[in-house]
Amino acid sequence: MVDVIADIGGTHARFALWDGREDIAISTRLQAVQTFLTHDFASLAQAATAYCDGQQIQPERLCLAVAGPVEADRIIMSNNDWSFSKTALKQTLLLDSLCVINDFTAQALLPPMLGKGEKQLIKSGQAMDATPYAILGPGTGLGVCALLPVSGNGQEDISWQPLESEGGNSLFAPRDSQEAELREFIAEKTGRIVTFEEVLSGRGLEIIYRFCAADKKSLSAAEITENAPHDPIAEQAVLLFINCLSNFVLNVILMTGARQGVYLSGGILPHLSGFFTKSAFMHRLSDYGIFSDYLDSVPVWLITAAHPGLLGAGLALSNQQLRHRQI
Repeated sequence: MVDVIADIGGTHARFALWDGREDIAISTRLQAVQTFLTHDFASLAQAATAYCDGQQIQPERLCLAVAGPVEADRIIMSNNDWSFSKTALKQTLLLDSLCVINDFTAQALLPPMLGKGEKQLIKSGQAMDATPYAILGPGTGLGVCALLPVSGNGQEDISWQPLESEGGNSLFAPRDSQEAELREFIAEKTGRIVTFEEVLSGRGLEIIYRFCAADKKSLSAAEITENAPHDPIAEQAVLLFINCLSNFVLNVILMTGARQGVYLSGGILPHLSGFFTKSAFMHRLSDYGIFSDYLDSVPVWLITAAHPGLLGAGLALSNQQLRHRQI
């Protein structure tokens, strides 16, 4: 059986072949990984066809992890111009089966599978077994999902149910006066409701830099992360970004009961891991009134495995809790 998986974001479309054998390490199950720029193709079908033609394959199954809601037949991407019909795509690509899931639903499948070399500890804690995980991360947008343990025939027989959500679009919650000023600054600049995604994303980091830099030249998110180690204003923007991230993390923990751990992902945070200890991130997750102990006990990890969206899409092919996403 030929299985193709894809992780479709706002900027990049990543494709790979998937080896479904469960007796090998998860990181070795990806084969023939290829990355396209979404703006180079008019549609997802064209990008998928280009990949399959390049590999000289006819896939039987395809699993897509996409940024945005996936419930309807017509999928409208959140952060690029692509849209597609699941039914039409399945017919166009001559597939036996098509599975379409949210990109962070895919990544939520990773925590129980990651080895020691595929994650980095950001904040220590005491993971509580048989409770949910949460996974979240800023990139072009802000993704979030929880992973719930579902008992089978006994305590040792647990399967994992992703809790699909668009929680990144919840209202931004400032914790101090500077963040309240940032919220008003973003609202004035965008004319929109200020969500966590407006703050915790590539465009969010850019607008935070403009907030910190006043009349200085604007920088891209990549330039800000590159300059942060030696530019005080870029560092200030990064620290404010991470402080705001702590607000989102504690809300996700409290709303999902994710006491087994929070896993950070996305395209931005791997470049900022050295700034967590300089920020208020640790303090805010251990100083929250009567819930201080509750929050402080939760370990926080950064996923370092390559291509987490693709790995999650591969795992989704055999996850029985996601059969409703297959056609």
